[in-house]
Amino acid sequence: MGCGPAVEKAFGLRAGSIRRAKKLGCGYYGCAYLLPAQPAERGVVKVTSDPLEANAVMALSKLKKKGPLPAGVLRIHGVRELGKCAVAGRDVRTLWAIWREELDDAWPEVRKRGMKLSEFDALLDGLSDYMEVKTGRAAFGPTRREIQERLAAIRGVALLETCEWLLRHGLFALDVVKPDNIGWRPDTGLVIRDIGATEARHDVRKEISRVGGASGHAGRVRGRRLVRLLS
Repeated sequence: MGCGPAVEKAFGLRAGSIRRAKKLGCGYYGCAYLLPAQPAERGVVKVTSDPLEANAVMALSKLKKKGPLPAGVLRIHGVRELGKCAVAGRDVRTLWAIWREELDDAWPEVRKRGMKLSEFDALLDGLSDYMEVKTGRAAFGPTRREIQERLAAIRGVALLETCEWLLRHGLFALDVVKPDNIGWRPDTGLVIRDIGATEARHDVRKEISRVGGASGHAGRVRGRRLVRLLS
């Protein structure tokens, strides 16, 4: 069966909303759709077969109930298990729907501020290196001040603060901050927009088992490391 009606029922959308949605793109695990009738803060539904991504969004949703999420992470409005269905051209499999804000690519805004793409890549690599030091996985790396000063020039301080916040809450952001996973929100600047596999210190395997429906599934998903924030 198709996923459209299941997504609409899960989020209380009008019948036909998914059929009329614009497909933004598809990856290994699913597709993202733009909902033209919704405001930007509720403009995208992503359908994914990745239980780790669903777990990541659920973890953030739980933290949201305890207090506001940092500005540099995408705004999430819900995650629902759809059961077994299929998006166009895909096999039937267990899927989850994630309702989130629409975010533009960050690169055009970064370029306007005089930074080259190679420099942007290097800066995000530096942010990853800094996070490696923060987690104790590396002995040497750039200082926080160095990264903050460079990010400030392209309105990226919220991204740095968000990575640190996720680390404090047991969600590690390592080695996966890259340009195509960074979006732009006019009132914030750089924003993490694509949540992928995440490991939380609070018994993540039990959570993954509950979300994914099979113990140990996480270790089999394309061989990816558990300790990840972005896909």
